[in-house]
Formats: sequence, structure tokens, C-alpha cells
Amino acid sequence: MPGHATRPVPCYAESRKEAIMHDAMHTVAGDDSTDTTMESAPSEGERPWTSLPASVKRVWLLRSAIRDCSGVLGCGIVALISHLAGWWTSWHGPVLMVAAVMLTADLATQPLRIRYAYAFNRYSIGSHDVMLHKGWLLRTTTTIPYNRIQHVTTKQGPLLRSFSLTAVELHTAVDEHEIAALDDDCATSIVNQISMRVLTSKDDV
Repeated sequence: MPGHATRPVPCYAESRKEAIMHDAMHTVAGDDSTDTTMESAPSEGERPWTSLPASVKRVWLLRSAIRDCSGVLGCGIVALISHLAGWWTSWHGPVLMVAAVMLTADLATQPLRIRYAYAFNRYSIGSHDVMLHKGWLLRTTTTIPYNRIQHVTTKQGPLLRSFSLTAVELHTAVDEHEIAALDDDCATSIVNQISMRVLTSKDDV
């Protein structure tokens, strides 16, 4: 109205609004910083696993080839002996044919099966136990505590020896567990490492 002086708005109202907005922004910023800290926090690492040497795939393939080819050869020998001895009957042919086809199919699918078997065959040497993971279709994980291991041995057949590989066997009171193949130097190191931890675990009991 004319003649009336306009009353100034108290400055504390603006300051109050600014303070509220500042607190809200500070709270949001604080929440964001908390979230960022939680996201950047390191997660608990998984137990390390070690794969077998890649050359073990050739060992497995050669074993399968020897087994399946021997089976097919055996079918041929049985057929020959049956003909020469006069034992051949109407069921010999179908049975031997089915056996030969199955052995041939097994050999033909070995490269793919070995590839998957190798991908899921690994081991882990922990501070309290050894863990073995095997199988690609039916997978199994076995844990062997050091205080259950009685002794550790190595095994090396002609095929493993030709590729400078060694198998390590862990013997318990009720079972045997095997790391299928390791490089010779690695096998020696693993055997010594496991043996020392077995002795330490038995001393602690």
C-alpha cells in the first residue's frame, strides 16, 4: 500500500533454507561416499586352483587309442578264431560288430571328452588340506586334510615318462587320491611340500 514501507524479509530465513539444502547435499554426498567405499572394498579371494600340464591331454589320448584299438583288434581275433575253429554262430557277427562300433565311437569322441576333462581336472594345495576337482559331466571335489594323509607316493608309467610327467598319489587309511600328472620337477616339489605339511599337522595333534 502507498505510504507503507516494505518490511524486509529476515536474512535468517534464506540462511535457514541454505543450511537445510547444504545438510541435504552433505547427507547425499556422505551416502555416495559410503557406497563408493563399499564398492571399492576388496572382496574375499577364492581359493587358487592349479591346472594339470597341457601335455597330459596327449597321454590320455594315447591311452584311449591303445585301449580302443586293442579292443577292435580283439574283436577281429575272436571272429577269426571262431571261424577257424567252427564256433561261429549267428550271434557272433552282431555282437562283435556292435562292440567294434562302440569302441570306434569311443575313440572318435575322445578328443572332445579329453578337452572337457582337462578343463575341470585341477588341484589346490592349501595350508590345511589338498583339494582335487575332477570330472566334466559328473564333477567331484575331494578334500584331503593333511592329518589324514599317511604317505605320499609318485607313479610314472611309460607314457608319463615319455612326456616327463609324474602322477602323485595321496594315501589315507581308507582311500587313495591321485593328482593325475605333474611335471617331474613340480611333482618333486609338491611331494616335499605335502610331506612337510603332513608332518607338521601330525606334530600339532
